[in-house]
Amino acid sequence: MKTFHCNHCSHLVFYENVRCERCESLLGYVPEVAEISAFEDAGEGRWRSLHSDLQGALFRQCHNYAVENVCNWMIPADSPDTLCRACQLTLTIPNLSAPDNRLYWYRLEMAKRRLLYTLAALGLDVKSRQMDPEQGLAFEFLEDGGDGEQVMTGHDNGLITLNIAEADDAYREKVRSAMGEPYRTLLGHFRHETGHYYFSQLVQDNPRWLEPFRKLFGDESVDYGEALTAYYRDGAPARLAGVAYQRVRDDASVGRLGGDVGALHADRRRAGYVDVIRRRTAARRSERADADRPHAGGGRKFRESDEALVSAHLRAEQPEPQSGDGGRLSVHARRASGG
Repeated sequence: MKTFHCNHCSHLVFYENVRCERCESLLGYVPEVAEISAFEDAGEGRWRSLHSDLQGALFRQCHNYAVENVCNWMIPADSPDTLCRACQLTLTIPNLSAPDNRLYWYRLEMAKRRLLYTLAALGLDVKSRQMDPEQGLAFEFLEDGGDGEQVMTGHDNGLITLNIAEADDAYREKVRSAMGEPYRTLLGHFRHETGHYYFSQLVQDNPRWLEPFRKLFGDESVDYGEALTAYYRDGAPARLAGVAYQRVRDDASVGRLGGDVGALHADRRRAGYVDVIRRRTAARRSERADADRPHAGGGRKFRESDEALVSAHLRAEQPEPQSGDGGRLSVHARRASGG
């Protein structure tokens, strides 16, 4: 979990916060810098960022932030858009006249924004249907019909459908228990279905990576019903135990999707499990502790050791390019020793 701090009073704040609990400054997420910023009112619906990297830039609240209260992302003040990057991806929202549906919508959008944060950290470009009508990413939040028609959560060529019942904690726990699942979360649904999308974008038509993918995750071309039955009967394959995904490097072969993609997996014979996300969280906390100790610098050193460790693994694990392949997709998959 990445932590943030109010740019006005330095109080600890979190990804979903909309107000600083200490100084009550308005907070909003700015995807251009991947940071929560504090803002001061600049009038006429505009807000001036107090984040040092944004140099007083002006923003507006996403419509779903200012009016619907289900978002906390900001839009540049000169943008013609009324919805932020995240909310533009939602094509269909729940019927808000029904009891609890606004709460479910809020929870779905919150999970979606957490997904988008991770995709950005991995360097995966996210294109909306407005940007790419045929292959852009989009979401529909639907509910079962009164005539008994059921909405199935799933993916179809970039369009991801989620049954809003999954945002009901009691319903989700009931399904989890009935299916014998160790856990079942909204974010997990988003990650799972988005994984299908990026498989089609990155792996499906890439002969070099299709076979390694199948060796690790299984053959995606087998009958879905049979695979589902086997999963609930036998559980996940042992070869997937401990797999951990990390952002590792830019690669020409996925340049069309915008950059750093990959998975860094430790081997029992190597340095052990590398959990970059947790290390960076610790580094952020260390940096805040160092702020009052001018000569400490522990957070910076922690971050540098993190990057050095990733670089060392890349040098050891990176395959040599093959002639004519146009680059390397940096996906390494081995069983991790723990985490």
